[in-house]
Amino acid sequence: MLRRTFCHIKGVSQAKEQKFWQQGHATWDDYMASLNITQDSLPEWYVGSRKALRRGDADYFARLLPGKEHWRLALSFPMETMFLDIETTGYGTSSSDITVIGWSLGGPYKVLVCGRDDPEDFLDDLTKTRVLVTFNGRAFDCPILYRCFDRSLFPQGHADLRFIGRQVGLSGGQKSIEEELKIRRQTEIRDGLEAIYLWEKYRFSSNLQARKKALRDLIVYNHEDVEGMKSIFDVCTEKLKEKGSIPEEYEPETSFKALKSGLDFSNPRNFPFSLEPLD
Repeated sequence: MLRRTFCHIKGVSQAKEQKFWQQGHATWDDYMASLNITQDSLPEWYVGSRKALRRGDADYFARLLPGKEHWRLALSFPMETMFLDIETTGYGTSSSDITVIGWSLGGPYKVLVCGRDDPEDFLDDLTKTRVLVTFNGRAFDCPILYRCFDRSLFPQGHADLRFIGRQVGLSGGQKSIEEELKIRRQTEIRDGLEAIYLWEKYRFSSNLQARKKALRDLIVYNHEDVEGMKSIFDVCTEKLKEKGSIPEEYEPETSFKALKSGLDFSNPRNFPFSLEPLD
């Protein structure tokens, strides 16, 4: 998608970008060929863009693109796109602590239970990530994460589905959008309040089995959030194409829904801990 992107160039609006496509300039190379200029006079934006794409420098484009256009980065680097969701002890960004971090990079789902798991695996995957996808992460997830981890560890590219959805007529919270799109969940847990309750039950219940079940249910809920974002992203891609924000002939390298992750609690790679309660 980035090869077809022109709105990262100074002075090029989305409307002008669409005119380029309509005129047959599907890519940067198509446009440059139409100018019939020499290698010595290639514009700086073209040279810089090609070099950045060749080295996989998504941050280069993230700095130049409006935040609402960062979905282009995910389409260009699907296997280096991390779908991320956190659970917390409350609703406020300044008063809440992280309880669970769930993420999927290139397919598999992984989880970090705070207070018990080493964050090494999460931090290692961050180094491989070129763009984040969240739902309302700009306002909620990321400010909390930045309190716990060095902000420089996170990619500059961040596709927030709350705002991408608004561009294509999908408004409301993630659960309501999923209901509108008929995306079915495997859990009956419906909101963050229940997730907070599950953490409290996991931490403080006197019943060992109840504590184990509470943690399992919390992870299932988080996994459903991560998987739901993949389906929403694919729908947004189709709707962006319908409204002309993506060229009609463009086909994504892969759908994110196709990178579906399972939830196998016996797999030590994804769940390197037993469901025993914290000390």
